[in-house]
Parts: sequence; C-alpha cells; structure tokens
Amino acid sequence: MNHDELTKQIAKAFCRIADIFPRTELVLILYPTNLMRDAAAHLYAQIIKFIQKAVTWYKKGALAHVWGSIARPWALSFQDNVEDIKVFSQRVDELASTAEKAELRDVHREVLKTRGEMQLVQGQIESLRKLFGNKVEEVLQIVTGIISY
Repeated sequence: MNHDELTKQIAKAFCRIADIFPRTELVLILYPTNLMRDAAAHLYAQIIKFIQKAVTWYKKGALAHVWGSIARPWALSFQDNVEDIKVFSQRVDELASTAEKAELRDVHREVLKTRGEMQLVQGQIESLRKLFGNKVEEVLQIVTGIISY
C-alpha cells in the first residue's frame, strides 16, 4: 500500500512541477532581473534534486521499492524536496507580484504627469480663446487636420 501511495505522490509532484515551468518562463520574460533569475535558478535546482531522487527511486527494483516505502515513506523520502520546490516557486511568484506593483506605480505616475500636461494645454487653449475668440477654433481645426493626416 505504501508503495502505491509513494508512486502516486511522486506522479502528483511531477504534475505540479510541470505547472511551474510555463509560469516561471513567462515571469522571466516579463521581469528579467538578476533577482528573478537567481530565484528561478534556485527553483530549478530544487526541481533537479527532486528529479534525481525520483529517477534513483524508479531505477530500484520492486523489492527495494517495497522495503523503501516501509522504511522511508513519502514524508521522509520526498516531502522536503517538494516543500522546497513550493517555497521557491512562491518566491518567484512574490517577486513577480512585487515587480508588477512597481510597474503599476510607474504607469500611475505617467498617467498623473500626462493628466497635468493635458490640463496645462487646456488652460492655454482657454486663454487663447479669451484673447482671440473664434480664430482659435479655426487654428485648432487646421492643426487637428494636419496631425491626423
């Protein structure tokens, strides 16, 4: 029974690991910082350790599997590796979340700056309207026509 459980747990771990790769690859493309690369490298190192351990286990014979599942169940054999993978995967996700927040802050600053510039231009247009009346509208139509061309 323990042998079957260990086999199922290893298979589940491989499925979870498979879900990590596309997400990590995308995060590395979006946020290619040294910190992110280091976090991904640590994550990949933990995955490699897990794979090495699983391959070693799979290469053992049936008798060794039975004995190993009794002597060293999932919690003793693989659980630490799986937990480390989870921790490093969360670290990559947290770094991505932090980078996303910084990016959003930069976009917010840019929007505020653009809004201020637009208000300044609108104020200048209103001043010109007061000085020149309908002539400003004609100039604006000409300029708008030239810009859209």
